[in-house]
Amino acid sequence: MPLGEEVVNDYRFLRLSLRAHPAQFLRADLSKRGILRNEALRNLKTGTRVKISGLVTCRQRPGSANGVVFITIEDESAVANVIVWPRTFERVRPIVLGARYISVRGPVQSESGVIHVVADTLEDLDTLAGATG
Repeated sequence: MPLGEEVVNDYRFLRLSLRAHPAQFLRADLSKRGILRNEALRNLKTGTRVKISGLVTCRQRPGSANGVVFITIEDESAVANVIVWPRTFERVRPIVLGARYISVRGPVQSESGVIHVVADTLEDLDTLAGATG
């Protein structure tokens, strides 16, 4: 079995892999789509518009957050924090709640060393990543 297929199966059944990260096999296609590595967020100024992607590792919608959803995604380089405001959430609800590999477009927000991308748009990349099933 090729390494890429092993990694996809690891994530499908175990939700992790010790071999590699699925994003590294997609990087050429992701780059063509204008999607940056998550590690690039560290070097960008607040307000810079970006497109990033990754496996969804955490979704939170705390009652105290007035409908704001917080998502954590990871690619082969780093984790990234995503903020989804209620108006955006209503437009992309199925992606936020169901997709396992997503791309996010929006401005970078950096304060006190904490970096977020405030989502304008989200795209389900499960098919690209082979994450369905």
